[in-house]
Amino acid sequence: MIRLQRRHRLLLGALVLAATIWLFDRLSHGTGPQPAQARGSASAPMPAVLPDWGDVNALVSRIVALRGADKAPRLPDSARDVFQPSALFTGLLAAAEVQPPADAEPSREKSPVDFAARHRLSATVLGAEPLAVVDDIVVGLGAVVDGHTLVAVERDAVVFEEQATGAQVRLTLPAPGVP
Repeated sequence: MIRLQRRHRLLLGALVLAATIWLFDRLSHGTGPQPAQARGSASAPMPAVLPDWGDVNALVSRIVALRGADKAPRLPDSARDVFQPSALFTGLLAAAEVQPPADAEPSREKSPVDFAARHRLSATVLGAEPLAVVDDIVVGLGAVVDGHTLVAVERDAVVFEEQATGAQVRLTLPAPGVP
């Protein structure tokens, strides 16, 4: 006699149970759900024929008129990509200018190397409205950081342009594991 393992006994028991349920269903003539029966109210009997197209057009025009009559705000008809920042958010980011601390002295002779040494790129987000995280602040294209305008966002770098001279400075993401 073959001795079955516990797992095999459980599978065999489940198979026997499923076969029993199927057999009981077949013998009781329960081959599927029973059809539903609609019951109308006595006050509004269903018409035996379809209304003429004039009535349908009148109904459609009433629905259109009622739809425009309410003053409730509506969601836009098109769906937007939830992973893209909204226009309002990107507008706020572009309008925001990162100000240096109040105790910092403005220096007239700051080179692009100084800008790259003072600021740190943490992350970039590509898409219709690219974003970057510079000095732990989210900035979008057109944002001004320390007198430099963000002009390009790439996969692992951003490009800033100095407002006074037009010189471009490139900030790159640090290597993984580097703080």
